[in-house]
Amino acid sequence: MRVGAILHGKRLVAIFGANWCHDSRALAGWLETPRFRALTDKHFIVVYIDAGRPQDSAGRNMALAARLGVSDIEGTPNLLVLDPANGKLLNTPESAKGWRDAASRSADAIFDELASYAPGAG
Repeated sequence: MRVGAILHGKRLVAIFGANWCHDSRALAGWLETPRFRALTDKHFIVVYIDAGRPQDSAGRNMALAARLGVSDIEGTPNLLVLDPANGKLLNTPESAKGWRDAASRSADAIFDELASYAPGAG
């Protein structure tokens, strides 16, 4: 994935979520729509990572999240945007954790935030 992202000039998006979480499902649903697919297919490689139930001390893959720059995860989803060349977190840990309200956000708000992390944006 990392090599593919580098070769194609894409960024990595690691989404730490859970299938039981309505916000994780909402975000995943938006990402499957044609509008979002056009954005992600062009600029990102998206990877879904099972976070378990971090709010109940039953989190999964928390060491990986910490290694990528986000620790103390308390809920889902968390969206990490990474530079594939060096693994650097491009969004802040706070913004990575700020997706826990994805189900109540508008499609435009989600799209605009994700688009702001595309290579060459801003």
